[in-house]
Amino acid sequence: MAFTTRSFSGSTFFPDVRAVMTDRALFCGQDGDFRYIVMDAVFYRFEVFMRPATQMFVAAAENAQLLRSSVLRVISNASFVHDYGTAQVPLTGPEPQSYEGEVIIGHATSAGTPASLPDHRYIGQLDGATAAAIAMDRGDPSGVTVPGTFVQAIGGLLPIIKKGVPFGPKEVFDASGTIREVAGSNAIREWQHRLDGCGKSIVGVHRETDIVFVLMQRDGYTGGKSITDVIALLTTMGVDDAVMGDGSDSVTLVVDGVAELTPKFYKDKTLTTGFAFARWHVRMRSSSRFVRDAATTDPRFPDGFRLDMPNGFLLAEPAGRVVLNLTTLGVSVDKSVAQVLSELGVTVSLELSATTPQLTVTNTFTGPGGITASLRLEPDVEGSAFDGVMVGTVRGTVTFPTAQGQVVFRAILPMELQAI
Repeated sequence: MAFTTRSFSGSTFFPDVRAVMTDRALFCGQDGDFRYIVMDAVFYRFEVFMRPATQMFVAAAENAQLLRSSVLRVISNASFVHDYGTAQVPLTGPEPQSYEGEVIIGHATSAGTPASLPDHRYIGQLDGATAAAIAMDRGDPSGVTVPGTFVQAIGGLLPIIKKGVPFGPKEVFDASGTIREVAGSNAIREWQHRLDGCGKSIVGVHRETDIVFVLMQRDGYTGGKSITDVIALLTTMGVDDAVMGDGSDSVTLVVDGVAELTPKFYKDKTLTTGFAFARWHVRMRSSSRFVRDAATTDPRFPDGFRLDMPNGFLLAEPAGRVVLNLTTLGVSVDKSVAQVLSELGVTVSLELSATTPQLTVTNTFTGPGGITASLRLEPDVEGSAFDGVMVGTVRGTVTFPTAQGQVVFRAILPMELQAI
């Protein structure tokens, strides 16, 4: 995967970079010592990567991605590790799985050592999609009540930004007026005295654009930024929430089966958990329907006409497209499927595409023969736990030019995630 040189900065960075997501709603960038991955939060879901006990971290990440080629696209190191090499553990192989903070995989909870870190943060993927389904907060994920339930989550992380508010230095004085501590968060307390070039592993969300991102800083280079500078940078870019995993020589980034950043050997042996992101698509549920709109002028489609159970999916494609593939247009009590297709002048599968890979704003889709659609995904946050994968409802209109005018349907398409 090629990393494009592009400055990671500016208040318009996330809207601007969305426009150049030409690789299935994902962008890989580099800026000096930064490596970053920006993803559409509808099409990419957070997962916890767990290193098998018999493998080194980088090799395990590469193998996992090769087994799920083009689906599991990004893995970076996450929570803190220990059990470093000792005389009792051979230097040639991986050490036992060990990590700090709680982990949830497939709704099943596993405790780290320690399991509870009340001052630290977690990142979790709720049932559903969009940036609203990615939560970051204090404590262990199993002990926090949020809409829906966590499919995947990992704790033991350091706070960076919460609801747009940065964690920053805080002066604490003792009785004599002497500064006793300068730290507003664990991230600053543990990292502010390290060299600017110390490695960093960060995951965050920019909710306005429905983006989730991974930001990595290479370890040991002179061009790096301090943790306070990184926090200030993310704040000016409009980041809503961000957490930090293990940094320094633990920093690891594997994309599409290739290691971009690698840890020191002894960390490769001990790293266990990782931030991972997998690509999904969004399919229609059986309750979808197309309802005749008043803008219809073709007399063969009278008021009250509707098509029930159209079927299809939305998928982020290369070249910056989002494709709406209608595998069927559904059924009607008034006409046969063959008659509907003939009068509309179409065949199925029918593919419409939009050039902006963002579903939570109104998008214009175009298809063969002048077919157009104006569609938007309305995330269903309250119903996000429905069947474990509820996403929301795509609404808008689909217009078919016909031999006798036009047929306009109001689209009501409940959607859910599905693994590719």
